[in-house]
Amino acid sequence: MESETKLRGSLLFTYGVVGAAIGLSIIGAFLYTVRNPNPLWGSYWTLRPVLSCALSGFVAGTILYILMSYPYRTMLWSIIGKLIGLATFFGLLWVGMVAGLAGTFWH
Repeated sequence: MESETKLRGSLLFTYGVVGAAIGLSIIGAFLYTVRNPNPLWGSYWTLRPVLSCALSGFVAGTILYILMSYPYRTMLWSIIGKLIGLATFFGLLWVGMVAGLAGTFWH
């Protein structure tokens, strides 16, 4: 008998919001260290990294939830799936930071 798990929308959204909060806290700590930004960046230069990190954190959190709740057949595949989920989570957060800060800190 195969076990079937259904994705719950409230948990999916919760994982997404927690992922967005993690992304916002990471980029917020990074942006807090900027004392004198380059005037060529404009007055709203922080908006791009904040939005990209929040969006990538939300997507990363939802993907993590999907991979964590998938019904794997064996314990080995379960561990591999969870490790891939965590790697995807941190990878997407990193991509969000790089995409948000491209043109300002990283050019």
